Amino acid sequence: MKNPSVFIAGGGPSGLAAALLFDQLGWDNIVVAEQRASPTDFEKNKSFNYQIDGRGQKLLRRLGLDCELPKCGVANSSFTATVVKPDGSAKMTKAPIIDPDRPTCYWTTRRNLLTLLSDATKSTPSKSIELLYGHSFEGFSEDPSDGSLQVKTAGPDGHIRAFAPDLILACDGLTSATRAAAQKHADTPKDHFEMIEHPSPAAQMRYRVLNFPPAFASADGKTAIDDERMAYIFPSIFTDFERTGALFAFPVAGANQPRSLNIIREADHHIWSIEKSEDLLSFLEESYPQLDIRRLIP
Repeated sequence: MKNPSVFIAGGGPSGLAAALLFDQLGWDNIVVAEQRASPTDFEKNKSFNYQIDGRGQKLLRRLGLDCELPKCGVANSSFTATVVKPDGSAKMTKAPIIDPDRPTCYWTTRRNLLTLLSDATKSTPSKSIELLYGHSFEGFSEDPSDGSLQVKTAGPDGHIRAFAPDLILACDGLTSATRAAAQKHADTPKDHFEMIEHPSPAAQMRYRVLNFPPAFASADGKTAIDDERMAYIFPSIFTDFERTGALFAFPVAGANQPRSLNIIREADHHIWSIEKSEDLLSFLEESYPQLDIRRLIP
């Protein structure tokens, strides 16, 4: 009997980690299809940072990758950040860690984590993982020879490939095309693959990610944001609820890596009503005079 095969839709952290775990279990035909062209692609809604805690490190240890974490992440044994106020003045602050006995966590970028996992899939001794970048999930079909279920993907050149796996794993995110196709399949029982909702205080928050250079200066040139392993916080000049906010620049492991700055605010915040890029730049300029917005944001 042949070893089982699996098709994994989505080459994010979950999909790549799953592929490596299936490889450890002895599956000999593991296909991962990811629509992005590479693990380093910038995605405006997903280029956030991760904090790899004890649970994440346990998984990396199982995959034999925990030794690589200090190379691609910044240790967070204590939380230290430099606050750069709207007037350009800077002050370093240190917040206590709630649990002093917790394992040291690591900040790492999404692209660093994806590159680590992607490289690992290519270097497995079994060579059982086929990683297909630039391939989108195109739906299900039936094999004309035996009626078995097939998965179709489209490559960068539009070429369609069909796979007949024993297991299909949907790791393609919140708006999973794989799940949607499975719900429409004739053999799917009613209500299968429905999203399960849980109440959360963060459910009404919205976010976007800005891509900043790793080092730059404040708008007046007096404060250098040049320590890539330091976190920086840029509070807004506004104090009213509808316009206030703060940009948080996460630490990065290398001086040549871009920083992620998150905008996270309630759904009724003024920033989400802005439709034109010029209006957005003007609002950010007014909100954060300590930053040379037009030089930092293309």
